[in-house]
Amino acid sequence: TDARKLVQKAMYANRRDYVHRRSGGAFGYINIAQMNNDEYNRFEREIFAEGFDKDGMVIDVRDNVGGFTADKVLNILGVQRHSWSVARYGRPAYLASYWGRPVFDKPIVVLCNQNTVSNGEIFSHAIKQLGRGKLVGVQTNGGVIATMNVPLLDAGTLRHAHYGWYTLDGTDMELHGAIPDIIVENTPGDTVAGRDPQLDTAIDVLRVEVEEAKKTRKDF
Repeated sequence: TDARKLVQKAMYANRRDYVHRRSGGAFGYINIAQMNNDEYNRFEREIFAEGFDKDGMVIDVRDNVGGFTADKVLNILGVQRHSWSVARYGRPAYLASYWGRPVFDKPIVVLCNQNTVSNGEIFSHAIKQLGRGKLVGVQTNGGVIATMNVPLLDAGTLRHAHYGWYTLDGTDMELHGAIPDIIVENTPGDTVAGRDPQLDTAIDVLRVEVEEAKKTRKDF
């Protein structure tokens, strides 16, 4: 388990370095491996440390195993600007302290895949439905349901479904994964060769998103 975690950590660090290199330092990269408090706390720290001098961010929820913190992550990403403020001798911006919470409002692209499940899928659906950023990859697993432990007489437990999750148009997320805006498959051959077409596409899409944002936002 420890060895696997070290391999994953190195993989994510390599992806971050790759995004930095391919974007000329303009874009950042952050992964969310699961939707729990430890990962959320790391995300909250790193999204600002990684993104403060970047034009946009690639957020990777491929292989995310789920949890319960999608709404906390969305809260950091979900602000909609309504006005501008200009400090004396400063640049146009909005006073972040007025939001009452840390907010990352630069352009983003989110990566998902067939191994993105549960709360990771809820996050992917939300990103697309809210129009917060483009979703890139392949359709998520379609395994979205909330469960709880029910005690059995023999002192064991049974995992019992107690909530279903639906998109705003009424689609049951169970068996209906989030479908990316841009579908890109990574093949086994890509993995062996060290290629990541999904990540490459995310960088290309983010470049377009940033250029579009520059046309309307005055603090870029």
